[in-house]
Amino acid sequence: MSGSLPIVCTKIYINVIYCNCNFSYFLVCFAIVEYSRHNSLQTIEISSNSLSPKARRQRKTTTLKYLYEIAAIPDSKRAELLGNLMKRKNAGDQVNVKLLRLIYEHVNENKILQWDDDSICTGLGISRDMLYCHKSWLLKKLRMLYFGWEKKDSKADKVNRKRFLGLVTAETEEAKKMLDAGMRKESKLMLRSIEKKMLSKTRLSIKEKELFVAVSRYLCQYYYNLKKENSFNRYYYQTIRIYRSLLRSCRLNNKEASLDSRIHFYYCLSYKPTYNGKKIEEFVKARGYLEKALELSRESGDILKQSELIINIANFYSVEASSFGKAIETINEGMKLAANRNLQSDIYCYKILGIFYGFITQKAGIKETIEQLKLYYSSFEKSNPRTSLVRIVLMKAVFLASSYSDNNMLNDFFRKLYRFEILNYGYNSSFRTMYSSRFSMYLEDLFIPCLIRSTQGEEFVFSNSLNNEVKKKMLIAFDEILVNFHRITDVYFIKEIYTYMLLVTFVNADEFDPDQCGYFIKRIEWLNRSRGKIVTEANHILFEFLRQFVKMRSDKRYLSKEDFLQKYLLLFRGKTAELASGEIFTPLMYFVICHSAKLAGYGEFTDVVAELNKSILEKHPGFFYSYKTLRSGSS
Repeated sequence: MSGSLPIVCTKIYINVIYCNCNFSYFLVCFAIVEYSRHNSLQTIEISSNSLSPKARRQRKTTTLKYLYEIAAIPDSKRAELLGNLMKRKNAGDQVNVKLLRLIYEHVNENKILQWDDDSICTGLGISRDMLYCHKSWLLKKLRMLYFGWEKKDSKADKVNRKRFLGLVTAETEEAKKMLDAGMRKESKLMLRSIEKKMLSKTRLSIKEKELFVAVSRYLCQYYYNLKKENSFNRYYYQTIRIYRSLLRSCRLNNKEASLDSRIHFYYCLSYKPTYNGKKIEEFVKARGYLEKALELSRESGDILKQSELIINIANFYSVEASSFGKAIETINEGMKLAANRNLQSDIYCYKILGIFYGFITQKAGIKETIEQLKLYYSSFEKSNPRTSLVRIVLMKAVFLASSYSDNNMLNDFFRKLYRFEILNYGYNSSFRTMYSSRFSMYLEDLFIPCLIRSTQGEEFVFSNSLNNEVKKKMLIAFDEILVNFHRITDVYFIKEIYTYMLLVTFVNADEFDPDQCGYFIKRIEWLNRSRGKIVTEANHILFEFLRQFVKMRSDKRYLSKEDFLQKYLLLFRGKTAELASGEIFTPLMYFVICHSAKLAGYGEFTDVVAELNKSILEKHPGFFYSYKTLRSGSS
């Protein structure tokens, strides 16, 4: 497969390219409102709220952000905080303890959308302002526990902080440590404070300007990850402006800007092309800036920085199909560097990047790749990796797992990724990952498997019905997306939303709406035409199935049995045979086919599924291994 990425069954995770599409607001708004109109997605709570739509949306968004950040913190840390609070005298009657228990209840019982500030305030006997104060304090304590952060000032630091340069140096170093630990929110607050102090000075020394370049670059990176365009642009141009001012000051004093400042500058330059990156050329340009930063880091002797840059450069090559060979060379270079300095987490990061490129260049099969991934990721996780490496590794793991039939592993990596993104980058940054993860888990359990017999008397796995509880959860997830539709800028996620809405609408046996299905199909087709090949391939197989089967189900209402069989039976058999011969095939695909056969309503289609089942088990005997308990059904 030269020159193209493999088509990943139901989830192709585009892990480097971030697309910002100006039409996304309109598209997602219209699509989800349409879906809500047809399916009554909005909860009673949302519909009955007396607030204005804008205020209601803002309140719901704030609630989701807060509660999902709480949910992302491991149970052990949540229990630890509650245990610490309960050690106090009469703790059970204290407001913050009662509030914490209410928060845990909503998180643990999946009642996030049912949170209501007014009823909480009434129940606790506090004002809304006090509620926000308690919530903020509890989240801060939880994050401190999770990151294991303890602020320690030495005597030297205290003396140093009395001078302006010493103060901002110490604060910048502390903010950098927070960044490295993953405490980006806390680091941002400190960096903004340093920025304010810098801007208040009439004139800055060369050393102060060098610090200011670093501060601005860190803030630029922060807003780059959050995809807040106005703030990102502000700090991008501020970094460049300060760096140029630094160069002028250095020329006047016959000095040279520090290597660190120059590295920060090239890091910053690399952000702009990829912020709205849509063309390969933009990623090549960004990679060029990182390569210049790498040259400078070699001069400085900062091994960790070198390794980080090499990893990012190798990651960028995944966008350029013609440069996969160069990516492998870069990985090998980094591997030697990491091995010489015994950087364990970096070594395993390089190994995971290596098997990723091995898979997409078809030098290794998916089973072999997955076995290596399990081994390397386990070692990577135990090596206490830097946060700058974790995201890259998890995104590659999600991509590889999405190419494999084990949804449990995919869901596990998805869960790790969105929890990491929420805690390290914030709710907005994790939005796509979180909902992709949830949809992946829901789809795994949407179809209820059973055993039925074909007309030839052979017993095989089928699906006659849907899990209504799972369908309800999917509708709740769509409801949450409705609250946040104005935040969606990722064209791949927009297509993903459309595809899942199409799926839920299609399989709804009692409430089939061909017009609504047609609307989603047209939206997806338009995205495919307007956004290029790589968007077309995302969720491509699932979409093509659904498009064909929606047409089949629509025609069922108008055609006689003979005409229907003549028109669709051969096509249905051909599609299933095509699937069976492919390397990438999942239980979800199988059950979509089962459900399509059931909706067709004729035994001939069920017999085709029986043939498909036999063909699958010949190639993959453990295909239905995860479905250990199958109930008996009837043909």
